[in-house]
Amino acid sequence: MAEIAITAAKTMAEAIAKVTQTVGKYVAKSAEGMTANQIIVYLNQLDMKGLILELGFAGDIEAVSIAQLQLLQNFEVTAPISGEVIQAMVDINTATFNEYAGTYSQALKQELVKATLAGTSPAQSIKNIAAATGLEGAELIKAQKQIRTLVTTQLKTFSRQVNSVMSESLPKDQKYIYMGNASDNTRDICLDMLSSPPLTRDQIDSQYPGAWQDGGGFNCVHRWSAVTELSAKFNDKKGADDRIQSLKDKGKWSTPQTLQQQRESA
Repeated sequence: MAEIAITAAKTMAEAIAKVTQTVGKYVAKSAEGMTANQIIVYLNQLDMKGLILELGFAGDIEAVSIAQLQLLQNFEVTAPISGEVIQAMVDINTATFNEYAGTYSQALKQELVKATLAGTSPAQSIKNIAAATGLEGAELIKAQKQIRTLVTTQLKTFSRQVNSVMSESLPKDQKYIYMGNASDNTRDICLDMLSSPPLTRDQIDSQYPGAWQDGGGFNCVHRWSAVTELSAKFNDKKGADDRIQSLKDKGKWSTPQTLQQQRESA
């Protein structure tokens, strides 16, 4: 499942890079012969979100929707779940990416305005626009990082949502384990949950508030799953225990908090 999320995130990062460069070329060509003031007025009137979607980003969003369904092909079904509910969750997550296109379009407009005003001549403004939307452009680099995190987080959230719906049909005393690998990059809170013995849903909510839906936080690839012969194979308890002990030996371990606990204590 992690591979699907990583691949989708990489694809979307490449897509935002491609569409940003295309937008830059489009704006630069359209703004030829304009003064800086005229370019700013033009940018204000430009339907940037519509342009971004039209230039191919809408298709990339659809690809992520398909990736959500691909996740289900490797999903262990522990209880019934209707296709209508699955489609509803896919639609909601897809709307999130459409919203991102709008947010990014405004950020890109701001970047192009700054590039325009930094020019000492109309020709220089055009060059600045091209530079701002190039592969080394600050806005593009930031967007690629944001979209990678957004895609990974949304896809893993989707898998947790499916798991949550299935859990409603399971007995209250059903035990769950935290699925995923432990590595040097694994968050302390995820190590703690990987190291945990099987817990009921109530115990998870009590010991790790919010982790049922959030996992370890943004970009987390772990999730709670009903204890089965298959899910037990994907719980790296030994790796987590070893990593925790190593951190304790170095004096670098303290009781970690879930994302919800961090928000509440901020």
